[in-house]
Amino acid sequence: MGKDQPPELRHTVLAQVAFHNLQAMGLDAFLSQNNGEGWMLPENLCLSDYGLGHDDRARRLQPVASIFGDRFLSWQLNEDVAQSWEECHHHAENIKAIRSIFAPKPTVSTPASNLETPQNLSKPPLLDLFGQPIPTDSKGNEIISKRQVSSR
Repeated sequence: MGKDQPPELRHTVLAQVAFHNLQAMGLDAFLSQNNGEGWMLPENLCLSDYGLGHDDRARRLQPVASIFGDRFLSWQLNEDVAQSWEECHHHAENIKAIRSIFAPKPTVSTPASNLETPQNLSKPPLLDLFGQPIPTDSKGNEIISKRQVSSR
């Protein structure tokens, strides 16, 4: 959900709240809460409790989980467990296939005697979240465009 939604419903805000809870609880407690299901959307959220929000609304509890609706859809609750795991494996195979398309190509290995020379100590190519190359200078450092700097 984007900027057209109330802040407490935005994924970026909810990720910050979840991360805050993770830091406060520790990993084991964070993952074992809700009977081992882990972190879930809060029923209500007061943004100011997390240092978020800039208005009076941020200081009041706002509904969250009920706005998103039921956690599972009826077809998910009625699905056969074996079929559900089969779908999980199918999705995992699809992700592997997509990942292999964008994975960096293996480089030709160099004899060990040449590994210590400065020209062979270059950084591996930088890739973005989609596996696309990020522009770099001759030393392998990311080139930041003026547009990126102004948007930070």
